[in-house]
Amino acid sequence: MQNPEGHRETLYEMTAALLDEGLIDELERLDMNEMANAAYWHTVEELQNSTEHYRGASIYDVVQVDKGNLLGTISRSILNFANDEPCRASFAYDGKVYSDVNGVRLTLGLSRKIGKISGLVLEMKERRYQLIETERMIGGITRSSLSDADAFRALVDTAQVAQEERDVRTFEKIRPHIESAAFCICPACLDRFGEFEDCEVCAGKGFVSKLGQSSTLNSDSLKPISNLRQRYKMSALDIAPEKVGIEEYLELHATTQKKEQSKHILKEAVNLIPIINLQYQSPTPPPQFRIEINHIPLALGMDWQIVLSSGMINHCLDIEIPNIENIIPSLKTLQIDPLLSPSVMLKWVIAHEWMHVIRKHNDVENELGRSPELLKALEYDADLCALAIIYRQIQSDHEGKLNDTEIRQLTIHAIYWPLRHLNFFKIDLTHGTMCERLYTMLIKLMSLEENPYDFPSHALGAHENSDHLVKPLVETLRRCEEIYRERHSSNTEYQDFLTELMHMAIGDPPEAVSAWEKIRTHVGRISSTLT
Repeated sequence: MQNPEGHRETLYEMTAALLDEGLIDELERLDMNEMANAAYWHTVEELQNSTEHYRGASIYDVVQVDKGNLLGTISRSILNFANDEPCRASFAYDGKVYSDVNGVRLTLGLSRKIGKISGLVLEMKERRYQLIETERMIGGITRSSLSDADAFRALVDTAQVAQEERDVRTFEKIRPHIESAAFCICPACLDRFGEFEDCEVCAGKGFVSKLGQSSTLNSDSLKPISNLRQRYKMSALDIAPEKVGIEEYLELHATTQKKEQSKHILKEAVNLIPIINLQYQSPTPPPQFRIEINHIPLALGMDWQIVLSSGMINHCLDIEIPNIENIIPSLKTLQIDPLLSPSVMLKWVIAHEWMHVIRKHNDVENELGRSPELLKALEYDADLCALAIIYRQIQSDHEGKLNDTEIRQLTIHAIYWPLRHLNFFKIDLTHGTMCERLYTMLIKLMSLEENPYDFPSHALGAHENSDHLVKPLVETLRRCEEIYRERHSSNTEYQDFLTELMHMAIGDPPEAVSAWEKIRTHVGRISSTLT
C-alpha cells in the first residue's frame, strides 16, 4: 500500500457518510474508525520493516550501481534519459513504469525493452541501477527528500512518541517525510535504546544515509543529486499540511449555515466516486480528498488524490441562481432544492477530475505526446463524461416527477450558473472558451439516450430521436444567457458569446470536437472504456 494515510481518511469519510444516512449510529462509527486506525498502524509497521518500495508519486534519479553514472530520472512513473540518446523522435518520453500483480517493470518507449524493478533496484540489460528518491508528492505538494540529519532525528523521535501514544494525526503528517528522507534507520542497531550508542555502522546516530548503503556508488556522480536536495531544506517543524481534509476544512467555517451547506455538497460529490467506479468497472481505489485554502476556484485530480480549493466550494455556494420559473416555466410548481445547482457543479467538477483518471488521460498524453490540441481533446472528453454522469444523477433524483425533456433542461439550468460565472470566457489552450464548453455540453445532452442502459452514439447530436429536444434545450440555454446578460449589461463580452455560439451552431464546431475524433480510439484502447 503506497498511501495508508489516504486510505484511512477515505474510510473515515465513508463512516461519516454512513452515519449521516442513518445506516449506523455513533457507537458503530467509533468502532469502524477504530478498525481503520488498527489497519493503519499495522500497515505502517509493515512499511517500516520494509522501506524500499517503489512509489508512483515520487521522483527518482536512476544511477548505475557499478559505475555511478546517472542514467536519467523517473518522475511520476515516466523515465527520461539524462542525455538525448536515444532520440525521442517517436515518443514524448523514454520509458514508463508499470505496476501490476506481476510486480513493477520499466518499458522503454523506443525499443520496448523491459527492465524489472525490485525494491529500489532496476535490472535491465544485465545492468543494475539504484533508484534514489529525490522528491515525493506529500499532501498534494511536491517535497524534496529531507537531507538535514538533525531534522530527520527530530522527526524520528517525534514519530516514535506519536506511535507509542497512538497519536494518528501527528504520525500521519510525519511518516511520509521520514520515509522519503535521504536517511533510513540503521539496519544493524535498528535505533534501539542501549544499542545504537555503540553501533559502528551508524556511529551512534541510529540512522544511516541511504546513499551510503551502496559503497560502489561514485560520490562524484552523486553531486547533482545532492545539489537537487539542497534546493529544498525542510526543518523539523515544517510538517503541517498546506491542504486539509474535509472534516478539518469544515471546522474552519465561521457560521453553522455555511458549514452545513459545504458539508452537504462535499458529501454528495465525494459519494459520486464509487458510483463512477462501478459504472466504468474501475478497480482504482477512491482517492484522498484534500481542500486547499485558496480563494481562487481550482481543482486537480490524480489517481490517489483530488484537491479542491476552498474558492471552488465557495464559488459553488455563492452564486445567485434565478428562480426556475424564469428559465423553465413548466417547472414553476417544482420545489427545487436551493443547493441543487451548487451540488451539481461540485459533482461535475469532481466527476471531471476523476474521469481524467478513469480514462487514463495521463497515459494517453505519454503515448501520443503532450500538445495543446491533445490536451483540449482530453478536457473535452472529461467535460462530457462528467455531464453524462450528472444527467443520470438528476434523472434518478427526479424520476416520476419530471419528463425526460424537463430533466435535461434542469441539468442545463443547474450547471450553467456556477460554470458561466467562472469567467473563463477568454481562450484557454487547454479548456477552450466557456462558450465552446457550454455548446458541446448542450449538444451532448441531445445525444444521450433516455434509457441509461442503451449505448450512446459517439457522434454529438446523432441521437435519432433528439429533434424534439433541440428547441427546449436551446431555449433554456438562451434564457439563461439572457438573464446573465441582464445582470452584466455593461460588458460587451456577452454579445461576443452569442456571436460565437451562433457560429458554432451554423457549422463551425469547436476544435476540440475534431481533435477528439483523432484520439478517440486511442483513449478507448488505453483506458479499456467505451468511447
